[in-house]
Amino acid sequence: MGGLARNQRYIAELLLARGRLHAYEIKRTLEEIVPPGSIYGAISSLERKGLITSEWVPMEEHGYPSPPRKYVELTARGRAVLQAEADRDQAAGRIRAEQRRPATGDAG
Repeated sequence: MGGLARNQRYIAELLLARGRLHAYEIKRTLEEIVPPGSIYGAISSLERKGLITSEWVPMEEHGYPSPPRKYVELTARGRAVLQAEADRDQAAGRIRAEQRRPATGDAG
């Protein structure tokens, strides 16, 4: 499986850190780093990939029914993909660090 798009990764990391969240809360939390209009598309894409699951929850405000809210959470598969991406990033960081180190030993 290919890597997650940046916006998808932000959402997955937020869900990993905070657990189940209302979709609007995700939008509000990430609005400064993710372009407006791309959050809900990224949520849908993550759901299609089986990396998150969603549930519509009926709501009531002031004793009256209000529109249901969509809550999402990371699946076990989503956690595994996020961990694999973190491992890949860590390995890439080690490789870059090795490449920047000056060579040691005798040259001849």
